[in-house]
Amino acid sequence: MTSLSPAAATRLARLLGMIGSQHDGEALNAARLANRLVAEAGSTWELVLCAGPLPPPPPPEWREPQNFPQAVAACLRSPIKWNAREREFLQDIAGRYSLSDKQKSWLCTLTQRAKAATLAQSDDEF
Repeated sequence: MTSLSPAAATRLARLLGMIGSQHDGEALNAARLANRLVAEAGSTWELVLCAGPLPPPPPPEWREPQNFPQAVAACLRSPIKWNAREREFLQDIAGRYSLSDKQKSWLCTLTQRAKAATLAQSDDEF
């Protein structure tokens, strides 16, 4: 028997929150999905309920992008709340094969901001 992974425990918590639904079908379905999740994890309700607090999630990690699609992905993963123009730019260039010099420059600026925010968040968690 094993306890649940942090991801499974988070999903279980969300499912259990749905058990209070005013819609009987939704509440029953959430309970059945929760029970299935525990069983598929090879665990029991006793282990789940006695497991104690979850370990903290790992701090975000910064990996230096090697190309512009990786830079776009790193920006979108970062904790920054991009404004509409920045978000639209990142989404627009994600599917391109190449970038103009101006686009490369702006992506570089956004990537530097994303790196700083990610590393700052890692520092805050310790």
